[in-house]
This record gives sequence, C-alpha cells and structure tokens, in this order.
Amino acid sequence: MLEDIIAGKLVNYSVFDTNHIYGTAPEDIGEYAIGPILSDSIDNLMTAGFKDFYPVFVVARGEVYQKRLEQERMHFPDIAKRLVEAMGSLAFARMNVDAPWLNFVDTGDSDKEKEDAARDIIRTVNHNTHPIMTLGRKLQLITEMENAVQNIGSQLR
Repeated sequence: MLEDIIAGKLVNYSVFDTNHIYGTAPEDIGEYAIGPILSDSIDNLMTAGFKDFYPVFVVARGEVYQKRLEQERMHFPDIAKRLVEAMGSLAFARMNVDAPWLNFVDTGDSDKEKEDAARDIIRTVNHNTHPIMTLGRKLQLITEMENAVQNIGSQLR
C-alpha cells in the first residue's frame, strides 16, 4: 500500500501513527461507491475528479457504539490502536460539526434504524438533501461515542 500511495495509485488513503493503513484503489470504485472515509483522506477524494462527493459521518448512540467496539475488540488484536484512531475521527467530526459539506447520519442498532440510515445516505446523494440533525444532537452523539471509546480504553488498563 505504501508503494501504491507513493505511485499515486490510491484514491482514498490514510496512514496512521499506529502503523495502520487504509486505502481504496480506483478499480474498487464504480459509478457509485460507498465506503469508509477518514478525515485525512477527504482532501484526496475531493481532488480525485469525481463528479460528486458527499462525505457522511456515521454517528450512533453511546451504548450502540460501545457494543460495536466491544464486538470489534473480540476480533481485533490491538484494539488500543483502533481506539486512538476512533478518537481522532471523532475529533475531526467535532471540529467540522457545523460544516455544510459534512453530513451526519445516525445508524442506530435495529434493522429499521440501519435501513433508515441507508435511505438518508441515498437521499443525500441522489437529491442533495441532507438528513436533518440538530447541532446539539450531533454534539451529543459525538460526546457519547467519545465516552464509549474511553470506556473500552479503561477496560484495557
């Protein structure tokens, strides 16, 4: 991946101090693509020549996010590094919480909530209408997610 980054072969990539690298190759992107976007890859995606680009930050209630992190902990050998990355992502969301170009979608936990979130993302892309979420609600969910990361982190000590 580092060679692909140097050669400019990745459209979306992030390199973390934790030695983790995330990236997307151009061949993995079709007419429509959805995938993880990290804060330091937004500039790459905005200048990649796409017709449209809609960053969506996925938020969840604290207990939902903590449950997801606990499940991830069972499959991820070094969850501490992942928690550092999560806090960096949440800091980015907090800094851009009122930016008009960043959409926020609550994924929820039930099948219906997940379907609603998918519809919100599709509506954002197809109709350029943004899911309505108040600034207070965005900040509340970011705070709850930060607390969930800290809860999991405290279990590692």
